[in-house]
Amino acid sequence: MKFQMLSSRFRKYGPVWMLGICLVHCLLIPTGCETLKKGGKNLFGRLPFSDTGKKWTRPGDFRDLTWTEAFSALHAKFSREYALGDWKQVPWDSLYSRYSLLIADAQAREDQRAYYLALRRYLHEIPDGYVRISDEPQWRHDAIGGWYGLSVAPLEEDTLFVYRVEQGKSAGRAGIRWGARIVSWNGQNVQAALSAAPVWWVDMPAATWVGRMLDQCMVLTRGPVNSSVTVEYVNPGESVRRSAVLVAEPDNFSAMQDVVNYERDFSMLQEPFTLHVEERGNQRYAVLTIYVQSGTLNVPFPDRAFRRVIEKIHQENPRGVVLDLRGNSGGSLDLALTYAGHFIGDSRTLGRVVRFDDAKGGYVLDEQQDITVHPRDPRYIGPVCVLIHRSTRDTGQVIALALQGQPNVRVVGVMGGDGSWAVPGGLIHMPGDYVVEYPVGRYVDSQGNVIACARGDLEGGLVPDITIPAGPDMLNQQFLKGQDAVLEEALRLLGTGFGD
Repeated sequence: MKFQMLSSRFRKYGPVWMLGICLVHCLLIPTGCETLKKGGKNLFGRLPFSDTGKKWTRPGDFRDLTWTEAFSALHAKFSREYALGDWKQVPWDSLYSRYSLLIADAQAREDQRAYYLALRRYLHEIPDGYVRISDEPQWRHDAIGGWYGLSVAPLEEDTLFVYRVEQGKSAGRAGIRWGARIVSWNGQNVQAALSAAPVWWVDMPAATWVGRMLDQCMVLTRGPVNSSVTVEYVNPGESVRRSAVLVAEPDNFSAMQDVVNYERDFSMLQEPFTLHVEERGNQRYAVLTIYVQSGTLNVPFPDRAFRRVIEKIHQENPRGVVLDLRGNSGGSLDLALTYAGHFIGDSRTLGRVVRFDDAKGGYVLDEQQDITVHPRDPRYIGPVCVLIHRSTRDTGQVIALALQGQPNVRVVGVMGGDGSWAVPGGLIHMPGDYVVEYPVGRYVDSQGNVIACARGDLEGGLVPDITIPAGPDMLNQQFLKGQDAVLEEALRLLGTGFGD
C-alpha cells in the first residue's frame, strides 16, 4: 500500500521533480560558476570555477603518507603541474627548503595545527586566486575571529586612512573618528605592521599588489578575540597624536571585506544581470550590471535574455552605456564571449589554452579550445564604460578584455581585476583530509603571454584605461554622501561623448 502510494505520487509529481533536478544540474555544472556553487553562503564550498581540467590530470592521494612524505610528494606534483609557475616566477626550491622544515617540526611535535598552517602559508606564497586549501574554520577564528572596530586603507605611504568606524565597537569607544589617520600599530610603523599581517587567513591568495595590500589592511584590523593592540592616530581636523588600546571583539567576520564591497550573495532565484537608466541633466544613460555568466532558475536561457536587454537599450537610445562588472564572480566562458559579442564590430581572438597533460608528461596546446569573440546582433556601438574592480573575477575579466581597446570603450576602475584566470583541475589529497586545488592550464595570446593574469611581481592582468584615484575625497563621496563615486565618474566620461 505504501509502495503504491509512493508510486502514484511519483507518477504525479515525478516529472516536475526530475525537470527541476535536471535544470539545476544544467545551470550549475556547465557554467562552473562559483557564486551559484557557493549558494550565497558556501552551500557547496569554494569549488573550482570549472571542471574541464580534470580529464587531463590525475589527482594525487597522499593521505596514507607521513606529513613530511606527503609534503614532498605534494611539492613535486604541484611544481610540475602548476600552469603558471614560470609566469609567476615561483621560487620552488627556496619554498621547499623553508616549508619542509616547518612540516618536519610539526610532525616531530605531532602538532596538526602547525602542520596545517605550514601548508596554508606555503600555498599562499603563490599569488594566484585559483590556488587553495580546505579551510579550518576554528583555527581561522582563533587567529582572526575578532575585529578592532575599524577598517583602514593605505592612501598614504606612512599612514592608514580610517574609512569605517563602527559605533559601539572598540575603536569607536576609544574616540577614533571617520577620516582619522593611523600613524603606528602596536609599536610599529604602518608599513612594517602591514607586512607582518597574516594574509594567509584570507580565502585565497591575492594575485595583484593592490589586492595583497587590501588583504593586509583587512587582516591587520583583526586578531584573536579579546586580544589587544595599541594604535597611535590623529583625528580629522586635529594635529594632536593620540593613543588608544583596542580590543578585538567577535563579529562573525562581517567586517572582513573590501573598502567598497561589491561581492553579492547571489541566489539562483535572481537574474544574472540587471538594467536600469540613470539621468544626469537632460541625458539618459543605461547601466547594465552583470553578476555572473550563468543561467538561473528565473533566467534559464541567459543568452536570449541578454539579447532582449540589448534590444531594450536600443529602445532607450541612451547617451551611453555603463557595463558594470564589479562583483562579477565569473562563470561560463562561452556566455562571457556571447555577452561581449553584442558590443564589438569585428571578431577578435583573445588566445588559446595550454594544459598539463599527464599522458604526455608536459604542457600541450588544446587544439579544441579557441577563445574568440564574434559580433552578435543586436549590437550596441555607442560609448561604453566598463567598470572593473578586484572583485571582477574569472570570466568577468574576459568580458572587459574582449572590449578593451575599442575606440568607443573605456575600462574604468579604482583598481584592476582579480588578476587570476586559469584552467582548474589540479587536485591533491593530504593527510588530515585536506584538499589542495590548483590550475593545470593557462590562457595565452599569440605571443605566449598569459591572459588576464598578474605576473610574479604582482603587476599586470586586467588594468583600467582610466584609474580613479582612491583618495579621501572619493571615500567621503562613497561613505558619507552615499554616492557611487566610480559610477559617477563613468557617467561623466560618457557625457564627454568619447567614441561618437
